[in-house]
Amino acid sequence: MSSHLFIVWQDSYNVDCPIINEQHKGIISTINTLHYFIQEGHELTFLKPTVDLSKMFMGFHFATEQGILAKSRYPGSEEDEALRKQLFAQYKFICQEACIHREPELLLSFLKNWWIKHLTEEHKKFAPYLKN
Repeated sequence: MSSHLFIVWQDSYNVDCPIINEQHKGIISTINTLHYFIQEGHELTFLKPTVDLSKMFMGFHFATEQGILAKSRYPGSEEDEALRKQLFAQYKFICQEACIHREPELLLSFLKNWWIKHLTEEHKKFAPYLKN
């Protein structure tokens, strides 16, 4: 059994907003859980529950970010909201494909790529507006 995590939380992931940090940790936990089940050979048993949980986490996270950014008068709030909706639709499609074709690695790859892009590109644009 491999005890390696797929994504390890780093202090550099922290933003100046505790609820966003906690949600990010929850998303990483879900990604790591899927990775664990793949490593253990139980990915098909836990694929659907992981999909359901990750959809909830991402939905909560996007709603939280959008709410904070709207209140902070972030100038790109409307554009980012449209991007979040598009990403969430794409994510739901990937989840459906992963379940239909029984390919959890498809979901894992999407989640990791999204995570990297979310933190390295998206958060850099609006991180200053997440401060309490």
